[in-house]
Amino acid sequence: MFADLNDDQRALRGLAREVLEGACPAPAVRRSWQDGGELDRARWAQLAGSDLLGVTVPERFGGLSLGSVEWTVLLEEAGRVVLPEPLLEVAGLAPALILAQAGDDLRDRWLPALASGKAFVAVQLRPGDLVAHLDSAQAVLVVRDDALRVLEPADLTATRVPTVDRSRRLFRLDADLTAVAPRPVPRDRLRRVAALAALGTAAMLVGVSAALLDRTVRHVSQRRQFGRAVGSFQAIQHALANCHVLVEMCRPTVWQAGYLLDHNVDAGLAAAGVAKAYASAAASHVNDVALQCHGGIGFAWEHDLHLWLKRGKSLERAYGSADDHRRQVVTRLFPDE
Repeated sequence: MFADLNDDQRALRGLAREVLEGACPAPAVRRSWQDGGELDRARWAQLAGSDLLGVTVPERFGGLSLGSVEWTVLLEEAGRVVLPEPLLEVAGLAPALILAQAGDDLRDRWLPALASGKAFVAVQLRPGDLVAHLDSAQAVLVVRDDALRVLEPADLTATRVPTVDRSRRLFRLDADLTAVAPRPVPRDRLRRVAALAALGTAAMLVGVSAALLDRTVRHVSQRRQFGRAVGSFQAIQHALANCHVLVEMCRPTVWQAGYLLDHNVDAGLAAAGVAKAYASAAASHVNDVALQCHGGIGFAWEHDLHLWLKRGKSLERAYGSADDHRRQVVTRLFPDE
């Protein structure tokens, strides 16, 4: 049972928050919207210089060799600032896939480069999944039929797909996979990577929801109506208190799932599904309340609120919706029903 963060994990959270808030303030996210989500290489280098890209990479490859709990702590902070770059895929799923297969050549080539920020690798776990920042990647890791294929840019065609969150640069992948040699990966390891994808998304949703709640509390504390702060009205207080409970319950659910994935994979697979289902549902509710509490200004393009609202909406169904994961958890717990 995972109870709370230890001192080292809190220190990592503090470092991640300091670096990400400095590298990715709201005006920078707005610029990313205007630029069409282009990769900010200076920001990516800043994350690499703080060792945040190598959290899950083993020490012998230049990483920090930390666990899944630490990884979720980092991703929550990335969600809090709505980081445009695909930290989940490049710094989490790509190393996990490379470590899951048996070839030392891939590990030696890519893991040090990923940890140092010198390489940028995209990931597609399932057929039809949209691929983040495919046009910036030196390679794409594609999972099919219990095997990993490493595609070079020349092996594929990418089509940009418009999304509600313009800072997320997503592409549809078209490639002839038969031309690339498959690298077998044990099925249980692929299940763990898929669980990490869902869990990492849940962690980012916790960060998005926490930031929305913080911004909304500040707004209702300053916005005055009928001669008093809007936040003094009981209906507003109850709505935001309920949001606070949801966020605070999501966070340890994510931590517990991360702990289990490192210590009891079978239990961790179910726990990751629970975390994603809960975080998606909570984020949807917090999104709605934040928008309602802001009133008309919440709909305005000029207000920063929409940066978090749209990131939350885009992540709710990423790597499985709440309903998808509820069904999977029930099937896993009651296989004979």
